[in-house]
Amino acid sequence: ELRSVATRIALMADADAQVRALNTLAGQYLSDRESLDELIRLFPNARSVSVQRAIAGIFIRADYKAIDREELVGVLRQHRLRSVDRDDIIDVLLRRLQA
Repeated sequence: ELRSVATRIALMADADAQVRALNTLAGQYLSDRESLDELIRLFPNARSVSVQRAIAGIFIRADYKAIDREELVGVLRQHRLRSVDRDDIIDVLLRRLQA
């Protein structure tokens, strides 16, 4: 069911609705590789920093064994939208993935 939810969230057009849905999904402990891969694919397509931060929040709470760390680090670094904040949840996720 979570895989289906992740797929539907990725298809949403409204960024605010996407953030709300992602924040709700973050309350779950995701360990399904396909769901996590769907979120990795969503990150580069996010049109707002808020959506990217919400995705990072899910990965922080997810099963690290189910995450392709190298792929995720590459996607985060290459497609991250810059914000005025110096250190945010995406930076925290990067540090955890590289630890």
